[in-house]
Amino acid sequence: MKKIRVDKMIFLCVLFIVNCTPDFNVSAIENNKKSDIAINLSADIYNESVVFDFLNNKTTTLNSVNTDHNQLNTLQQTDPASLVISGKFTGTWFDPTHDGEGISIEILDANNAVINWFTYDDTGNQAWVIGTGKISGNTISVVNAMTPEGGVFGSSFNPDFITQHRWGSLFFEFSDCHQGSVHYEGPEEFGSGSLFLQRLTSISGLNCDQDLQHNNQLSGLGLITGLWYNPTRDGEGFLIEILDNNKALAYWYTYDYYGNQLWILGEGKISGRTITVNNAILTKGGIFGPKFNPDTVERMTWGRLTFKFSTCKTASVEYESIAGFESGVIELSRLTSIENNACNKQPVIDLYDHANGTGSISLAWTPPDLRVDGTALSITDISEYLIYFGTSESIFSESFPISADYASSVKVTGLQPGEDYYMAVTTRDTDGLESSYLHFPKKIAR
Repeated sequence: MKKIRVDKMIFLCVLFIVNCTPDFNVSAIENNKKSDIAINLSADIYNESVVFDFLNNKTTTLNSVNTDHNQLNTLQQTDPASLVISGKFTGTWFDPTHDGEGISIEILDANNAVINWFTYDDTGNQAWVIGTGKISGNTISVVNAMTPEGGVFGSSFNPDFITQHRWGSLFFEFSDCHQGSVHYEGPEEFGSGSLFLQRLTSISGLNCDQDLQHNNQLSGLGLITGLWYNPTRDGEGFLIEILDNNKALAYWYTYDYYGNQLWILGEGKISGRTITVNNAILTKGGIFGPKFNPDTVERMTWGRLTFKFSTCKTASVEYESIAGFESGVIELSRLTSIENNACNKQPVIDLYDHANGTGSISLAWTPPDLRVDGTALSITDISEYLIYFGTSESIFSESFPISADYASSVKVTGLQPGEDYYMAVTTRDTDGLESSYLHFPKKIAR
Protein backbone atom coordinates (compact mmCIF):
# COMPACT_ATOMS: atom_id res chain seq x y z
CA MET A 1 0.00 0.00 0.00
CA LYS A 2 1.36 3.42 -0.90
CA LYS A 3 1.34 6.56 1.21
CA ILE A 4 0.20 9.88 -0.18
CA ARG A 5 2.42 12.91 -0.41
CA VAL A 6 0.69 16.23 0.13
CA ASP A 7 3.25 18.85 -0.81
CA LYS A 8 1.56 19.08 -4.25
CA MET A 9 -1.69 19.01 -2.96
CA ILE A 10 -21.19 32.61 -20.67
CA PHE A 11 -23.33 31.82 -20.57
CA LEU A 12 -24.88 29.07 -22.63
CA CYS A 13 -25.16 30.72 -26.00
CA VAL A 14 -21.45 31.56 -25.93
CA LEU A 15 -20.75 27.85 -26.00
CA PHE A 16 -23.24 26.34 -28.39
CA ILE A 17 -23.50 29.03 -31.00
CA VAL A 18 -25.07 27.13 -33.75
CA ASN A 19 -26.40 26.21 -38.34
CA CYS A 20 -27.35 23.20 -40.14
CA THR A 21 -25.28 22.99 -43.30
CA PRO A 22 -26.47 20.63 -46.06
CA ASP A 23 -23.02 19.69 -47.38
CA PHE A 24 -22.04 17.37 -44.51
CA ASN A 25 -21.53 13.83 -45.81
CA VAL A 26 -20.50 11.26 -43.23
CA SER A 27 -19.72 8.68 -45.90
CA ALA A 28 -17.05 11.01 -47.29
CA ILE A 29 -14.93 10.74 -44.14
CA GLU A 30 -11.80 8.80 -44.99
CA ASN A 31 -11.46 5.34 -43.50
CA ASN A 32 -14.98 5.53 -42.15
CA LYS A 33 -16.35 2.03 -41.97
CA LYS A 34 -20.01 1.27 -41.55
CA SER A 35 -20.96 -1.15 -38.83
CA ASP A 36 -24.08 -2.97 -37.80
CA ILE A 37 -24.06 -1.09 -34.51
CA ALA A 38 -27.41 0.45 -33.72
CA ILE A 39 -28.55 2.95 -31.16
CA ASN A 40 -32.27 2.40 -31.14
CA LEU A 41 -33.88 5.22 -29.22
CA SER A 42 -37.15 3.35 -29.03
CA ALA A 43 -37.80 2.21 -25.48
CA ASP A 44 -40.76 2.87 -23.21
CA ILE A 45 -38.34 3.88 -20.51
CA TYR A 46 -39.30 5.86 -17.48
CA ASN A 47 -37.63 5.17 -14.14
CA GLU A 48 -34.65 3.17 -15.31
CA SER A 49 -31.87 3.93 -17.74
CA VAL A 50 -31.62 2.48 -21.20
CA VAL A 51 -28.80 0.06 -21.83
CA PHE A 52 -27.48 0.42 -25.36
CA ASP A 53 -26.06 -2.96 -26.35
CA PHE A 54 -23.90 -1.74 -29.21
CA LEU A 55 -22.11 -5.00 -29.95
CA ASN A 56 -25.27 -7.09 -30.17
CA ASN A 57 -27.16 -4.51 -32.22
CA LYS A 58 -30.08 -4.21 -29.87
CA THR A 59 -31.53 -2.05 -27.13
CA THR A 60 -32.31 -3.51 -23.73
CA THR A 61 -34.79 -1.76 -21.47
CA LEU A 62 -34.69 -2.16 -17.73
CA ASN A 63 -38.25 -1.07 -17.13
CA SER A 64 -41.10 -0.44 -19.52
CA VAL A 65 -44.77 0.39 -19.68
CA ASN A 66 -47.28 0.43 -22.49
CA THR A 67 -48.13 3.81 -24.00
CA ASP A 68 -50.16 4.82 -27.05
CA HIS A 69 -47.95 7.05 -29.19
CA ASN A 70 -50.10 7.13 -32.33
CA GLN A 71 -51.60 10.56 -31.91
CA LEU A 72 -50.08 13.63 -30.36
CA ASN A 73 -53.52 14.76 -29.20
CA THR A 74 -54.04 11.58 -27.16
CA LEU A 75 -52.08 13.13 -24.30
CA GLN A 76 -54.21 13.35 -21.20
CA GLN A 77 -53.24 16.70 -19.82
CA THR A 78 -53.30 17.18 -16.07
CA ASP A 79 -54.14 20.43 -14.38
CA PRO A 80 -51.12 22.66 -15.14
CA ALA A 81 -51.33 24.10 -11.64
CA SER A 82 -50.62 20.65 -10.19
CA LEU A 83 -47.57 19.95 -12.37
CA VAL A 84 -44.26 21.56 -11.43
CA ILE A 85 -41.31 21.17 -13.81
CA SER A 86 -38.31 20.38 -11.63
CA GLY A 87 -34.88 18.80 -12.00
CA LYS A 88 -36.57 15.42 -12.39
CA PHE A 89 -37.56 16.39 -15.94
CA THR A 90 -33.85 16.44 -16.86
CA GLY A 91 -32.94 13.70 -19.32
CA THR A 92 -33.24 12.66 -22.95
CA TRP A 93 -36.69 12.64 -24.57
CA PHE A 94 -37.79 11.38 -27.99
CA ASP A 95 -40.67 10.55 -30.28
CA PRO A 96 -40.77 6.74 -30.75
CA THR A 97 -41.63 7.23 -34.44
CA HIS A 98 -38.39 9.23 -34.81
CA ASP A 99 -35.93 6.64 -33.54
CA GLY A 100 -32.49 8.11 -34.29
CA GLU A 101 -33.00 11.67 -33.03
CA GLY A 102 -33.90 13.11 -29.65
CA ILE A 103 -34.01 16.11 -27.35
CA SER A 104 -32.04 16.52 -24.13
CA ILE A 105 -33.60 18.72 -21.48
CA GLU A 106 -31.70 20.11 -18.49
CA ILE A 107 -33.60 21.99 -15.78
CA LEU A 108 -31.28 24.69 -14.40
CA ASP A 109 -33.67 26.13 -11.80
CA ALA A 110 -37.34 26.82 -11.27
CA ASN A 111 -37.43 29.27 -14.18
CA ASN A 112 -34.83 28.17 -16.74
CA ALA A 113 -33.98 25.13 -18.85
CA VAL A 114 -31.46 24.19 -21.53
CA ILE A 115 -32.60 22.31 -24.63
CA ASN A 116 -30.35 20.31 -27.00
CA TRP A 117 -31.99 18.76 -30.07
CA PHE A 118 -29.77 16.28 -31.91
CA THR A 119 -31.34 15.76 -35.31
CA TYR A 120 -30.74 16.11 -39.09
CA ASP A 121 -31.27 18.65 -41.82
CA ASP A 122 -33.52 18.19 -44.85
CA THR A 123 -30.84 16.24 -46.76
CA GLY A 124 -29.88 13.65 -44.12
CA ASN A 125 -26.87 15.34 -42.58
CA GLN A 126 -26.51 15.74 -38.83
CA ALA A 127 -27.72 18.98 -37.24
CA TRP A 128 -28.12 20.21 -33.68
CA VAL A 129 -30.21 22.96 -32.18
CA ILE A 130 -29.74 24.49 -28.75
CA GLY A 131 -31.54 27.08 -26.69
CA THR A 132 -32.39 28.33 -23.24
CA GLY A 133 -36.04 28.17 -22.29
CA LYS A 134 -38.34 29.80 -19.74
CA ILE A 135 -40.37 27.52 -17.50
CA SER A 136 -44.01 28.36 -16.75
CA GLY A 137 -46.18 25.76 -15.09
CA ASN A 138 -45.96 22.61 -17.20
CA THR A 139 -44.40 24.34 -20.22
CA ILE A 140 -40.96 25.42 -21.47
CA SER A 141 -40.69 28.14 -24.13
CA VAL A 142 -37.53 28.61 -26.19
CA VAL A 143 -37.95 31.83 -28.13
CA ASN A 144 -34.51 31.86 -29.75
CA ALA A 145 -33.28 28.37 -30.56
CA MET A 146 -29.87 28.65 -32.20
CA THR A 147 -27.60 26.68 -34.55
CA PRO A 148 -23.91 27.39 -35.41
CA GLU A 149 -21.56 26.56 -38.24
CA GLY A 150 -17.91 27.05 -39.13
CA GLY A 151 -16.13 25.16 -36.38
CA VAL A 152 -13.38 22.71 -37.32
CA PHE A 153 -12.85 19.44 -35.51
CA GLY A 154 -9.94 18.87 -33.13
CA SER A 155 -6.72 20.85 -32.98
CA SER A 156 -7.75 23.17 -35.83
CA PHE A 157 -10.79 24.44 -33.91
CA ASN A 158 -10.99 28.24 -33.83
CA PRO A 159 -13.96 29.93 -32.13
CA ASP A 160 -13.49 32.98 -34.35
CA PHE A 161 -14.58 30.91 -37.38
CA ILE A 162 -18.00 30.13 -35.91
CA THR A 163 -21.09 32.01 -36.93
CA GLN A 164 -24.40 31.65 -35.13
CA HIS A 165 -27.88 31.73 -36.57
CA ARG A 166 -31.31 31.89 -35.09
CA TRP A 167 -33.05 28.62 -35.94
CA GLY A 168 -36.52 29.37 -34.59
CA SER A 169 -38.64 28.61 -31.53
CA LEU A 170 -39.64 25.55 -29.48
CA PHE A 171 -42.59 25.11 -27.14
CA PHE A 172 -42.72 22.13 -24.77
CA GLU A 173 -45.80 21.02 -22.85
CA PHE A 174 -45.77 18.12 -20.40
CA SER A 175 -48.69 16.03 -19.23
CA ASP A 176 -46.54 14.42 -16.52
CA CYS A 177 -42.93 13.56 -15.75
CA HIS A 178 -42.93 10.82 -18.41
CA GLN A 179 -44.50 12.32 -21.51
CA GLY A 180 -45.22 15.56 -23.30
CA SER A 181 -45.00 17.27 -26.66
CA VAL A 182 -42.94 19.86 -28.50
CA HIS A 183 -44.11 22.30 -31.17
CA TYR A 184 -41.38 23.80 -33.33
CA GLU A 185 -41.23 26.76 -35.69
CA GLY A 186 -38.03 26.50 -37.74
CA PRO A 187 -36.55 28.13 -40.83
CA GLU A 188 -38.04 27.39 -44.25
CA GLU A 189 -36.00 24.25 -44.89
CA PHE A 190 -37.10 22.79 -41.54
CA GLY A 191 -40.63 24.08 -41.35
CA SER A 192 -43.08 23.80 -38.47
CA GLY A 193 -44.66 20.85 -36.71
CA SER A 194 -45.15 18.92 -33.48
CA LEU A 195 -43.72 15.77 -31.93
CA PHE A 196 -44.93 13.51 -29.17
CA LEU A 197 -42.24 13.12 -26.51
CA GLN A 198 -41.64 10.38 -24.02
CA ARG A 199 -38.84 10.03 -21.52
CA LEU A 200 -35.87 7.93 -22.61
CA THR A 201 -33.41 8.50 -19.75
CA SER A 202 -33.57 9.58 -16.12
CA ILE A 203 -30.73 11.08 -14.11
CA SER A 204 -29.40 8.96 -11.27
CA GLY A 205 -30.61 10.35 -7.96
CA LEU A 206 -33.65 12.12 -9.43
CA ASN A 207 -36.70 9.92 -8.95
CA CYS A 208 -39.42 11.00 -11.34
CA ASP A 209 -42.10 8.96 -9.57
CA GLN A 210 -41.72 10.76 -6.26
CA ASP A 211 -43.87 13.77 -5.51
CA LEU A 212 -42.85 16.33 -8.13
CA GLN A 213 -42.69 18.97 -5.42
CA HIS A 214 -39.99 16.95 -3.65
CA ASN A 215 -36.44 17.94 -4.54
CA ASN A 216 -34.13 14.95 -4.74
CA GLN A 217 -30.50 15.69 -3.94
CA LEU A 218 -27.82 14.70 -6.43
CA SER A 219 -24.66 13.22 -4.96
CA GLY A 220 -21.50 11.44 -6.03
CA LEU A 221 -20.81 11.37 -9.76
CA GLY A 222 -24.44 12.35 -10.36
CA LEU A 223 -23.28 15.88 -9.61
CA ILE A 224 -21.50 16.14 -12.95
CA THR A 225 -24.65 15.82 -15.11
CA GLY A 226 -24.78 18.89 -17.37
CA LEU A 227 -23.00 20.72 -20.17
CA TRP A 228 -19.18 20.85 -20.21
CA TYR A 229 -16.84 22.83 -22.44
CA ASN A 230 -13.39 24.31 -22.84
CA PRO A 231 -13.49 28.14 -22.56
CA THR A 232 -10.96 28.42 -25.41
CA ARG A 233 -13.25 26.36 -27.64
CA ASP A 234 -16.49 28.37 -27.49
CA GLY A 235 -18.94 26.89 -29.95
CA GLU A 236 -18.69 23.20 -29.12
CA GLY A 237 -19.24 21.18 -25.98
CA PHE A 238 -20.25 17.96 -24.25
CA LEU A 239 -23.45 16.94 -22.53
CA ILE A 240 -23.12 14.28 -19.82
CA GLU A 241 -26.07 12.43 -18.28
CA ILE A 242 -25.36 10.18 -15.29
CA LEU A 243 -27.75 7.21 -15.30
CA ASP A 244 -28.31 4.39 -12.84
CA ASN A 245 -26.28 1.17 -12.75
CA ASN A 246 -22.91 2.96 -13.22
CA LYS A 247 -23.80 4.09 -16.73
CA ALA A 248 -23.64 7.48 -18.41
CA LEU A 249 -24.75 8.96 -21.71
CA ALA A 250 -22.35 11.35 -23.47
CA TYR A 251 -23.03 13.71 -26.37
CA TRP A 252 -20.37 15.70 -28.20
CA TYR A 253 -21.74 18.66 -30.16
CA THR A 254 -18.98 19.63 -32.57
CA TYR A 255 -18.12 19.90 -36.30
CA ASP A 256 -16.42 17.98 -39.09
CA TYR A 257 -13.32 19.27 -40.88
CA TYR A 258 -15.45 21.39 -43.24
CA GLY A 259 -17.37 23.43 -40.69
CA ASN A 260 -20.53 21.31 -40.76
CA GLN A 261 -22.34 20.32 -37.59
CA LEU A 262 -21.56 16.95 -36.07
CA TRP A 263 -22.86 15.12 -32.99
CA ILE A 264 -21.25 12.06 -31.51
CA LEU A 265 -23.16 9.90 -29.03
CA GLY A 266 -22.41 6.93 -26.80
CA GLU A 267 -23.17 5.15 -23.57
CA GLY A 268 -20.32 4.92 -21.09
CA LYS A 269 -19.34 2.82 -18.12
CA ILE A 270 -18.56 4.63 -14.86
CA SER A 271 -15.57 3.50 -12.81
CA GLY A 272 -14.55 5.77 -9.95
CA ARG A 273 -14.40 9.25 -11.50
CA THR A 274 -13.87 7.99 -15.03
CA ILE A 275 -16.46 7.48 -17.75
CA THR A 276 -15.37 5.33 -20.67
CA VAL A 277 -17.41 5.32 -23.87
CA ASN A 278 -15.92 2.47 -25.88
CA ASN A 279 -18.26 2.67 -28.85
CA ALA A 280 -19.25 6.25 -29.57
CA ILE A 281 -21.26 6.45 -32.78
CA LEU A 282 -21.89 8.81 -35.67
CA THR A 283 -25.13 8.81 -37.66
CA LYS A 284 -26.57 10.03 -40.97
CA GLY A 285 -29.66 9.57 -43.09
CA GLY A 286 -32.44 10.99 -40.97
CA ILE A 287 -34.64 13.63 -42.60
CA PHE A 288 -35.96 16.40 -40.39
CA GLY A 289 -39.68 16.67 -39.75
CA PRO A 290 -42.60 14.58 -41.03
CA LYS A 291 -40.43 12.84 -43.65
CA PHE A 292 -38.26 11.29 -40.92
CA ASN A 293 -37.88 7.54 -41.40
CA PRO A 294 -35.94 5.62 -38.74
CA ASP A 295 -35.11 2.91 -41.27
CA THR A 296 -32.93 5.35 -43.24
CA VAL A 297 -30.77 6.28 -40.23
CA GLU A 298 -27.30 4.74 -40.48
CA ARG A 299 -25.00 4.26 -37.47
CA MET A 300 -21.21 4.09 -37.68
CA THR A 301 -18.64 3.44 -35.00
CA TRP A 302 -16.74 6.66 -34.37
CA GLY A 303 -14.33 5.65 -31.58
CA ARG A 304 -13.69 6.04 -27.87
CA LEU A 305 -14.24 8.86 -25.37
CA THR A 306 -12.68 8.77 -21.89
CA PHE A 307 -13.79 11.40 -19.38
CA LYS A 308 -11.81 11.94 -16.17
CA PHE A 309 -13.34 14.19 -13.51
CA SER A 310 -10.98 15.85 -11.04
CA THR A 311 -13.90 17.59 -9.26
CA CYS A 312 -17.55 18.13 -10.08
CA LYS A 313 -16.45 21.32 -11.89
CA THR A 314 -13.30 20.26 -13.76
CA ALA A 315 -12.51 17.35 -16.06
CA SER A 316 -10.74 16.22 -19.21
CA VAL A 317 -11.76 14.07 -22.16
CA GLU A 318 -9.46 11.94 -24.28
CA TYR A 319 -10.86 11.11 -27.70
CA GLU A 320 -9.65 8.37 -30.03
CA SER A 321 -11.35 7.97 -33.40
CA ILE A 322 -11.36 5.06 -35.83
CA ALA A 323 -13.43 7.03 -38.35
CA GLY A 324 -10.81 9.28 -39.92
CA PHE A 325 -10.74 11.93 -37.18
CA GLU A 326 -7.66 12.87 -35.18
CA SER A 327 -7.19 11.93 -31.52
CA GLY A 328 -6.44 14.25 -28.63
CA VAL A 329 -7.29 15.56 -25.17
CA ILE A 330 -9.52 18.50 -24.18
CA GLU A 331 -9.63 20.07 -20.72
CA LEU A 332 -13.20 20.73 -19.62
CA SER A 333 -15.04 23.05 -17.24
CA ARG A 334 -18.63 22.82 -16.12
CA LEU A 335 -21.03 25.11 -17.97
CA THR A 336 -24.44 24.15 -16.56
CA SER A 337 -25.86 22.28 -13.55
CA ILE A 338 -29.22 20.78 -12.67
CA GLU A 339 -31.14 22.72 -10.04
CA ASN A 340 -30.19 22.05 -6.40
CA ASN A 341 -26.85 20.63 -7.47
CA ALA A 342 -24.64 20.69 -4.38
CA CYS A 343 -21.62 21.19 -6.62
CA ASN A 344 -22.71 24.80 -7.06
CA LYS A 345 -22.22 25.47 -3.37
CA GLN A 346 -18.97 25.63 -1.44
CA PRO A 347 -18.90 22.86 1.20
CA VAL A 348 -19.42 24.14 4.73
CA ILE A 349 -18.19 22.63 8.00
CA ASP A 350 -20.06 24.06 10.99
CA LEU A 351 -17.93 23.92 14.16
CA TYR A 352 -20.35 25.82 16.39
CA ASP A 353 -20.63 22.86 18.76
CA HIS A 354 -16.84 23.00 19.20
CA ALA A 355 -16.06 26.73 19.07
CA ASN A 356 -19.44 28.30 19.92
CA GLY A 357 -18.90 31.31 17.67
CA THR A 358 -20.21 33.19 14.65
CA GLY A 359 -16.93 33.65 12.75
CA SER A 360 -15.72 31.77 9.70
CA ILE A 361 -12.57 30.91 7.74
CA SER A 362 -12.33 29.82 4.09
CA LEU A 363 -9.73 27.29 2.97
CA ALA A 364 -8.57 26.18 -0.47
CA TRP A 365 -5.85 23.80 -1.64
CA THR A 366 -4.51 21.97 -4.68
CA PRO A 367 -5.21 18.22 -4.79
CA PRO A 368 -1.99 16.16 -4.53
CA ASP A 369 -0.75 14.36 -7.62
CA LEU A 370 2.10 12.33 -6.05
CA ARG A 371 2.39 9.67 -3.39
CA VAL A 372 5.24 9.55 -0.86
CA ASP A 373 7.19 7.11 -3.03
CA GLY A 374 6.95 9.47 -6.01
CA THR A 375 4.39 7.50 -7.99
CA ALA A 376 1.46 9.30 -9.52
CA LEU A 377 -1.75 9.79 -7.56
CA SER A 378 -4.75 10.05 -9.86
CA ILE A 379 -7.49 12.45 -8.87
CA THR A 380 -9.88 9.54 -9.33
CA ASP A 381 -8.07 7.72 -6.50
CA ILE A 382 -8.94 10.45 -3.97
CA SER A 383 -11.98 9.60 -1.85
CA GLU A 384 -12.19 12.56 0.55
CA TYR A 385 -10.35 15.34 2.34
CA LEU A 386 -10.14 15.65 6.12
CA ILE A 387 -10.09 19.11 7.70
CA TYR A 388 -8.36 19.51 11.10
CA PHE A 389 -8.53 22.56 13.34
CA GLY A 390 -7.25 23.71 16.71
CA THR A 391 -5.91 26.68 18.65
CA SER A 392 -2.37 25.26 18.74
CA GLU A 393 -0.16 24.64 15.72
CA SER A 394 0.60 21.09 16.75
CA ILE A 395 -2.62 20.05 18.47
CA PHE A 396 -5.75 19.32 16.48
CA SER A 397 -9.00 18.31 18.15
CA GLU A 398 -10.56 16.09 15.49
CA SER A 399 -11.07 15.78 11.74
CA PHE A 400 -14.07 16.67 9.60
CA PRO A 401 -14.42 14.95 6.20
CA ILE A 402 -15.63 16.51 2.96
CA SER A 403 -16.25 14.56 -0.21
CA ALA A 404 -13.70 14.84 -2.99
CA ASP A 405 -16.68 15.16 -5.34
CA TYR A 406 -16.62 18.86 -4.50
CA ALA A 407 -13.97 21.39 -5.43
CA SER A 408 -10.95 21.44 -3.12
CA SER A 409 -12.17 24.24 -0.88
CA VAL A 410 -14.32 24.59 2.23
CA LYS A 411 -15.81 27.24 4.48
CA VAL A 412 -15.45 26.59 8.21
CA THR A 413 -18.12 28.33 10.31
CA GLY A 414 -19.05 28.50 14.01
CA LEU A 415 -15.66 29.93 15.06
CA GLN A 416 -14.95 32.69 17.57
CA PRO A 417 -14.49 36.00 15.67
CA GLY A 418 -11.01 37.51 16.10
CA GLU A 419 -9.50 34.29 17.46
CA ASP A 420 -6.49 32.59 15.86
CA TYR A 421 -6.98 29.10 14.46
CA TYR A 422 -4.56 26.55 13.09
CA MET A 423 -5.88 24.32 10.35
CA ALA A 424 -4.65 21.48 8.17
CA VAL A 425 -5.99 19.19 5.49
CA THR A 426 -5.16 15.59 4.64
CA THR A 427 -6.12 13.43 1.67
CA ARG A 428 -7.64 9.98 1.96
CA ASP A 429 -7.54 7.68 -1.05
CA THR A 430 -10.01 5.01 -2.13
CA ASP A 431 -7.99 2.37 -0.24
CA GLY A 432 -8.43 4.30 3.02
CA LEU A 433 -4.84 5.58 3.19
CA GLU A 434 -4.47 9.06 4.69
CA SER A 435 -1.72 11.51 3.85
CA SER A 436 0.32 13.61 6.24
CA TYR A 437 -0.87 17.11 7.17
CA LEU A 438 -0.83 20.03 4.79
CA HIS A 439 -0.71 22.99 7.23
CA PHE A 440 -2.34 26.31 6.44
CA PRO A 441 -0.87 29.56 7.75
CA LYS A 442 -2.48 30.77 10.96
CA LYS A 443 -6.00 32.04 10.28
CA ILE A 444 -8.12 34.60 12.10
CA ALA A 445 -11.83 33.96 12.17
CA ARG A 446 -13.89 36.85 10.83
